[in-house]
Amino acid sequence: MIRARSFRSFSLSLPLHVGLVAAGVITPIATMLAPQSALADDDGSINGAVTNSKTKEKVKGALVVLQCTCLQGTRETTTNDSGLYSFGNLPPGTYTIQVLAGQADVSKVATLPRSAKFRANFSVDPNNEFRRVVRVKSTPVKQGTAVGREVNMEEFRNIPVGNSTNRDFTSVVESSATASRDSAGISLAGTTGAESKYTVEGANVNNPRFGTVGASIVQEFIEEVEIQEAGYEAEFGDASGGQVSARRVSGNNKLRGVARFTYTPRLAKPRFIIATDNALRAVEVPDYFMQGVVIMSGPIVKDRLFWTGGIATDGGRASLIQSFHKRIDKDGSGGYEECPYENGAYDCVDGGDYIATEKFAEQKFKTGNVNLQFIGGLDWAINPKHRIRFSVISNPGFQRRTYRRPVGASLDPSSFGTSPSADPLGGGSRIANGVVNEHFGWDRDNATTATIDYNGRVADDKVEIDANFSFSQFRTVEAWKVDNPEILNQVATQESDSQGANLFSLLDRDNRLDLVPGVEDACNDPNLPGLTCPVRQWLSGGLGQYSQGKTRRINGNFALTHFFNAAGAHQLKYGAQVDHQVDITDARYSGRNDSDFYDNCAGQAGGGEYCYDKGADRYDIDTSNRVNNHRFVFVDTDNPDARTAVGYGRVREEQGELRAIASPLGAGVRVDAYKARVTTQNYAMFLQDKWAILSNLFVSAGVRWELQDMRDILGRRAVFIWDNVAPRV
Repeated sequence: MIRARSFRSFSLSLPLHVGLVAAGVITPIATMLAPQSALADDDGSINGAVTNSKTKEKVKGALVVLQCTCLQGTRETTTNDSGLYSFGNLPPGTYTIQVLAGQADVSKVATLPRSAKFRANFSVDPNNEFRRVVRVKSTPVKQGTAVGREVNMEEFRNIPVGNSTNRDFTSVVESSATASRDSAGISLAGTTGAESKYTVEGANVNNPRFGTVGASIVQEFIEEVEIQEAGYEAEFGDASGGQVSARRVSGNNKLRGVARFTYTPRLAKPRFIIATDNALRAVEVPDYFMQGVVIMSGPIVKDRLFWTGGIATDGGRASLIQSFHKRIDKDGSGGYEECPYENGAYDCVDGGDYIATEKFAEQKFKTGNVNLQFIGGLDWAINPKHRIRFSVISNPGFQRRTYRRPVGASLDPSSFGTSPSADPLGGGSRIANGVVNEHFGWDRDNATTATIDYNGRVADDKVEIDANFSFSQFRTVEAWKVDNPEILNQVATQESDSQGANLFSLLDRDNRLDLVPGVEDACNDPNLPGLTCPVRQWLSGGLGQYSQGKTRRINGNFALTHFFNAAGAHQLKYGAQVDHQVDITDARYSGRNDSDFYDNCAGQAGGGEYCYDKGADRYDIDTSNRVNNHRFVFVDTDNPDARTAVGYGRVREEQGELRAIASPLGAGVRVDAYKARVTTQNYAMFLQDKWAILSNLFVSAGVRWELQDMRDILGRRAVFIWDNVAPRV
């Protein structure tokens, strides 16, 4: 059980306009203009029909004028053959919709919320001259079937959600009705966190390797998030959970920005209760966390071209506390006795079932992490009917840690080590697994996404075109920089002893008594009544297992929407998607082989523990005289001569088989590293129709088909799924 006292957070957040002082230094001005939301790419819409009040026929060619202080000028259009008109990509504001048909002049005034769809129908008599202005209350027209919500980040970022201090945009998903936390992230509608799809600017930012979110983006970089928990339409897929779509901040004709700084320190000394009598323990606790954000946007060409740019950094420092303990002869019996029948009896700690101890030494090491975020974007309004958006988001991160602890970037209080049955570096027990000294270094990761998006209307606004192309890459490198490079060349060994080995003996054997002050008096005094400093697991030698991986995704989407009338208004949309993924892995154990280790296959492929004779199509294996030192060794101290070594093997690539290279008795060969490259191709097509039977009644129906083609490390088809068909009504 581990307890730690809470943090307190201090933050400063203010909108930014940039001013120049006499000396030419850029300074933020205190009386700054609040960020406005009239963005170049808001997707509100106003549409309707113009009808002849006398004949009830649709009026063709009527002039419709749209005015709002939130627009750069007025917008005009004419009704089509069916008397319909439409204005899209509208920011929120109060609009005047004016219809001029013959001698008639009729206007309506309505307030449009963000991203809302409003229908304003007109009934006029073109042959009579009259003028009328009507103020109406706008009720957004809901035309989607999905269960969820749309989140305006400008309003939401001042509301605390979740327990994270990094203010990532995914935190707002927790505000959904069905959201809950699990080990993979945020689950929606009863699915796991790895089953939801996250997109930013139309680009899928899920890490293809794990299915979880692969990019961290602060809330200030995001303008709006749409969360669809269930019931979404056929154009959405690639996931069995929810659909989360985010849109970055865009520019307009005013230079504006936001800056924020948050500092979260530890205000109280941490307190730990670790229920063990193990002599070596290690716990990592956070000291402070900081985050700073600056984002700005503005015009390049008025009314046409806009820019967005931002940078954010966050990071924290932690203290790794390594402590050393010795048992106490609590009852003065001259030995250390456990309490199998009653907690607290004999030498057990009061109320506990383990022998009491006291600390005789402690060491502290500094760890932590730093993450950077960059965003850049261009918004090009070619004309009122065509626009292009380009975005780049990058998220490099660095973590300093010890390689005697499980991998993880969290700075929450956590203990080290592993249980005897788990991987040496992947567990979560409360005892340490070897001293952490000289095993520190940096890991590195990065996520980069670039996307280009086009939206336009043609054929007298009867056809809408949506196209998106994106590229994403996710990269992780363990042991990117290590303080002592020699640990990469040493074999790691883990020893296990059910009763415990003496800490002094282990350090003395490794010639590292200098690492722990006072260990001889505490653990090796001849007057001690027994094993005073037990260590049940001991990890020595090199770094152990480490890896690096790279995942790339190329995605393209194309869709057409037709607007027509047939027993009501229809929005018929159809499209296709292509998604290509590549995953490259290099995983290995620390160790080193001599340069001549691979020179045993004259004229043949391979080297080391095996050779491949192409002429005979045969593998010659020699593990009795040649042993690859990229391995991990397990030792049971009760039987130290029976050692188990693990390492990475290799498939029969030369023979085109996925079987491991092994002797007839099943003894596999070891190689330096496991290297693999696998690919996946995903294809999808969809067809859907939104049929507005009445102004307040519509039906949505569609179907989606998906195909998945997965290739193994030999490039051959491993999984082929072609019958994923999903009707949606």
